[in-house]
Amino acid sequence: EAEEPLQAEDATIPEADDIVAEDSSPFVPLSSKDSPSFKMGNGGAIAAGGGLVAALATQLAKTDMNDVNDIVPTPGNEDGINGPYDGINGLGGDASHRRPLVVGISFRYPVTERIGITTGLEYSLYSSSFSCLTGEKTQSVHYLGIPVRLDWTFASSKWLEAYLGAGIKGDLCMGAKLDGKSIGKDGPAFRLLGVSGIQFNATRNLSLFVEPEISWTLPSGRRVLSTYSSEHPWMFTVATGVRINLGK
Repeated sequence: EAEEPLQAEDATIPEADDIVAEDSSPFVPLSSKDSPSFKMGNGGAIAAGGGLVAALATQLAKTDMNDVNDIVPTPGNEDGINGPYDGINGLGGDASHRRPLVVGISFRYPVTERIGITTGLEYSLYSSSFSCLTGEKTQSVHYLGIPVRLDWTFASSKWLEAYLGAGIKGDLCMGAKLDGKSIGKDGPAFRLLGVSGIQFNATRNLSLFVEPEISWTLPSGRRVLSTYSSEHPWMFTVATGVRINLGK
């Protein structure tokens, strides 16, 4: 009879789960309970996303302003003015408006010895400067005005007359330019005005006049250009020119 192998009384066969390899290969995957785990809560996700957005914002803030000029202009800012600008409207930005230059030819018809009706044509030039992204731009707007007034002469001599007058004037825009480029026309402007003037009589029918004038511009939604008169409805100007005296 074959003899049974001798075994130690308290020897036991180890279970498979208890066997631990002394030299495990680095390519052998670890078990799920031994592998490190990374968990990110909602707070961590928000913090990470915020950090990414902050990094992108910082990078964009470092963009050179010279690169902005290379971007294709969008409607509303074709000329780089600091504010809305649609090719006709020069409103917005840092603007400097100068008082207008007014010259004209005038006609006066006497109603009585001291009262007369005065009308004529007046040319007005409104100049403005705008601060833009690409530098300073100059705007010039040209108007042709037609005043109608009732004048009262309170002092007169052979060579000199002094008078007061009141009436209305309409200004029609003949054209406007921004740095030499046409930007369209402004809407009409109507003004109530009062004048005090001095007339130098060169001949019986021909005179030279100088008229300090105060006027108020009636509000109008058709005016789109930013000028001295649009910023100052109450305006003081000095007009000069030639007057033809009719009926003398």
